[in-house]
Amino acid sequence: MGMITDRDITVRLVARGEDTRRARVAECMTDEAFACHQSDGIEDCMRTMSRHQVRRLPIVDNNRRVVGIVSQSDLARYAGGHPGRAGRRDVADVVCAVSKPSDAAYR
Repeated sequence: MGMITDRDITVRLVARGEDTRRARVAECMTDEAFACHQSDGIEDCMRTMSRHQVRRLPIVDNNRRVVGIVSQSDLARYAGGHPGRAGRRDVADVVCAVSKPSDAAYR
C-alpha cells in the first residue's frame, strides 16, 4: 500500500525527465502510508499529519478501506467553522510541522 500525489509525480518523474506515459505508480509513490480511522478525533488526525509530515491523510473504515482523505485545507475549513475545537493555532501548528524540512532525503 502506498500514496501518490501530484507532487510525487512532479518531483520523482517529471523533474528527472522520466516518460510519464510509460512510468508505473510504484516508481514514484510513497511506499509508506499513514491513515486514521473514520471514528478518530480531529486532534488525532492532526497529530498523525504532523508526526509523519503528510499534507493529506487517508481515512479508513473497519475493513481498512479508504473512505475519504483529510487535507490541510479540510482542517482549516473545520477550524473556521468550529471555533474552540481545533482552533486556528492548532491548524497553523500542523501546517508548520508538515512543512518543516525533514532529515530524510526525498527520494
